Parts: sequence; C-alpha cells; structure tokens
Amino acid sequence: MQRMKKMIKKDILYDFLKIFSKSLITSVVIGYFVFNIAYLRNPCVMEENIFWCQEPKVKEERSVIFDQGLIFSEYTKWIASAVFLDFGVFGINDKTEIYTYAFNALSISFSMIIMTLLIGLFISILLIFLQRFRFIAKNIIEPILSLSLIHLAIYAIYFKFFLTDSSIISLLLLCFITALGSGILFDFYTLLNNEHNFIMNKDYVTFARDSGFKPYRFAFKELIMSIIYISTSRIPIIFGSMIIIEILSQGHYQGIGFSIWRNTYQEVNYGAFFGVTFLSVVVFTFSYYLTEYIKLSVLKK
Repeated sequence: MQRMKKMIKKDILYDFLKIFSKSLITSVVIGYFVFNIAYLRNPCVMEENIFWCQEPKVKEERSVIFDQGLIFSEYTKWIASAVFLDFGVFGINDKTEIYTYAFNALSISFSMIIMTLLIGLFISILLIFLQRFRFIAKNIIEPILSLSLIHLAIYAIYFKFFLTDSSIISLLLLCFITALGSGILFDFYTLLNNEHNFIMNKDYVTFARDSGFKPYRFAFKELIMSIIYISTSRIPIIFGSMIIIEILSQGHYQGIGFSIWRNTYQEVNYGAFFGVTFLSVVVFTFSYYLTEYIKLSVLKK
C-alpha cells in the first residue's frame, strides 16, 4: 500500500514537472515572437538596453530578418536573467523593478479573475439546482442567461461610476458584471449543466440512486474534477473581459491588461510591456496545460 502511494506521488510529481516544462518552453517560444515585436516597435536609439528610450527619439533602421542575431542575443540574455526573476528595470533614471511591477499587476488581475470565477460558479450551480422547477427555469433562468449575452462593455459603461470606487461592494459588482457579461455566464452554466447531467446519468450513479443511496455522494469526486476543469478553462476568457474593466477604470485597477495597454500606448515603455506580457504568458500557458492534463489524464476525455 505504501509502495503504491509512493508511486502515485511520483507520477503526480512527474506530471507536474512535465506540465511546468511544457508551459515554460511554450512561453519562451511565444516570448521570442513578442520580443521581436517590441524590438521593431521601439522608436528609440538603441544604447544600453534595446527597450530604453532616450532623447532624442530617432528611429533606427530595424529589420526582423537581418537583426535576428542581435535579437536572439538580447533575448537569451533577458531569459538568463529572468530565470532569477530579474526582468530588468524601467530605465536609466527609473530603477523600478519590472518583475515586481509585473507580479503586482498579475496579482490584481488574478484576484479579480478568481473572484469572478467564484461568482460565476455559484450562480451557475444555483441555476442548475433551480432548473428542476419548470416555472423558475422558464421565467427566471432563461431571462438571466439572455442577459449574459449582452456585451460586457455595455455593463461596464453603465456602471462606470463603480470603476473608481475602492469599496468591496464595487469590487464585487465589477466581478459580478464580468461573470455575467459577454456570454460568460451562459457559457459557464451550459458547460457545467451538460457535465452535471452527463455524470448523474452514468451507470454507477444510476445504480446508486436505484439502490437507495445518495447519488451525489458517489458522483462527488468526478463532479469536483469537472468543476475544476471547466473553471480553469474559463480563465483566459475571463482575463480577456477583465482587460476591458481595467482599462475603463483609468488605472484604478492596474492589472495585467491595463499595464500592457499603459506601457504600449500611454506611457510607452517596451521593457515593462515585454516583462508584463511574458509573465502573463507563463501563467496562462501553465493554466492551459493544467486544464488539458485534467481533461485527458484525470477525466479521461
């Protein structure tokens, strides 16, 4: 028994390392393409750092083809430093660490994403249990789901006065409209409902129900794993919607989306832009591979 437990732990550790290595390799490849874009867009004279801007701003002749030697060399140096969480600083006169800046932005975005997920999950589960009542299903659930098809921007603009309010009520409202808008709730509810019906109609659950046992007790583990899989698969979609909220907040919520937009269009800094983008790619790529692992290895779909 002990030997089996050790083998299971070893397999889980191996799978985790495999997911981590795949996400890291994918992130490095994606990061290289973004690095090329940042290099080409930067209008400044290249001196100590290819991203730093110094006066006068004179655009050099840059080529994504003929400058590959320089780009690859600079990218390799950046990755070597990034391994030790050194993403560089904002500029010669601004020693703000980009990694700290990117991590703080990621923390804000992820806290809002997790809160949005929990709200969407709670509403979806509630609607699934209420749908057994025909009157509620037709007169309450369907209208709520139809409201979810309204674009998030409309909700955000209508409740814009909450975007610059620091209260917990405002934060909950913003996460609620994010969970509701752009079809996110409709999508979340549909996936969870289909998975719930599929699992509850499996032979072992039906047998438990017919034998007088509580079916949810037998299906609990599979239901939980399905919830985790569906929830993690919704993270990139919610992140895309969260960008709208962050930008419309005019800097009140300085998450990943706002930071990328700000350093690309508002206060241009391609070093900060690339650092924030790279960290977000690492995290969301890991989330993607974790979701696929749950789907293929745990749920075996």
